[in-house]
Amino acid sequence: MWNEARIREGLERRLSGLGASAERRARIRDAVATCQKEERMMKRKLSMALVAALALVAIAAAVAVAEGLNLFQLFGQRDERYAKVAQEAALETVQPVQVEDERLGEVQAAIDGAYFDGLTLSVAFRIDNAAGCEAYTPTAEELDGMERTDAMFAAVMQDEPGAEVITAFNEAAAAGQPGGYRRYSLSAGDQTRTDDGIDIPPSQADGRYTADGAYCEMRDFATPLPEAIRDRESLTLCIPLYRFETTVYFDGASWYMRTEREDAGVVTAEVGRAQAQAQRMSGQARIGGATCTAEAEVSAMSAVLTVRSDMPLDNFLAAPPEGTAPADCWVTADVYDDDGAMWRVQEVNAEATQVTFTLEGTGSLPDALKVYLYAAWEGGEPDLSGVEPIELTR
Repeated sequence: MWNEARIREGLERRLSGLGASAERRARIRDAVATCQKEERMMKRKLSMALVAALALVAIAAAVAVAEGLNLFQLFGQRDERYAKVAQEAALETVQPVQVEDERLGEVQAAIDGAYFDGLTLSVAFRIDNAAGCEAYTPTAEELDGMERTDAMFAAVMQDEPGAEVITAFNEAAAAGQPGGYRRYSLSAGDQTRTDDGIDIPPSQADGRYTADGAYCEMRDFATPLPEAIRDRESLTLCIPLYRFETTVYFDGASWYMRTEREDAGVVTAEVGRAQAQAQRMSGQARIGGATCTAEAEVSAMSAVLTVRSDMPLDNFLAAPPEGTAPADCWVTADVYDDDGAMWRVQEVNAEATQVTFTLEGTGSLPDALKVYLYAAWEGGEPDLSGVEPIELTR
């Protein structure tokens, strides 16, 4: 379990999805996964050769960073969307930050790449020599200034500097043995703004350490972007940096924690607008006796799709089994592009006669989308064999 100090730091460094709709997103993902289960089993059974290839990806990722390749290429080894737009993620200007820390030494932080197309924004940054940790027993005076907390067994990221210290502490504390540690780090704040003060809401992030102790993160932002920046030809992005010192101690019976944070600068970079800009698409179809009209704004990385009908959605979509609680039912869609790739549903906002989806793209701008709209429910497996698609074109 994450301790409180690590949670506080995580809020600055590692983003989660939008909490208000986490359960709905989880149900959507589960429904899509269930409906596509047989297809995935046929297409994605892992051979021994593929297992070995996936293992090599992790090695290649470390090599990629060591050789100074664009971080979009690094993260693209696990999510090909980023690899596909890596060439357009080059920055026009970069202003890195260098911090001298008495414990970490020289820490360098910089935005490495960013992709901006008017609808979406993805930013990759890197912090070299980002963290360190040492076993530590606080003095009696220090212990008086620490906060008493519940048990705080800390999670450890792969290749995280000082991981062995935290792992040893966890094992000792689990055995009832007293001990502690102090962790030092320089982390990026979760707030990203333009140089003229426009806040860009975050959506999700993927962070990892490399074998040489660098922290790398790919950060995606909510789709669509704020209206005030969507038509700009370039953005100057600013991400704050913070220095953290976290002390955790277990005396054999009680747990204690203290976290200190101070400003450490701001990394900035200018990103130009991508050539492959967002496109508008539309289409219409009859579904269950209702006329459904779909409109979408689509980019390589994401899409916002709205479907409107001339009657309430629950009047023509397949009804769940009798007795299913309304809270366990929702409207969703399977969306495919002209190459047959699925655009995964990330967010849903349903009303009586319309529903809006935020979709995750594939890294390529499609010429057409095919939308299968249906109702799903907890524990169910909807039959999509008779669902007519709405075909959207530019």
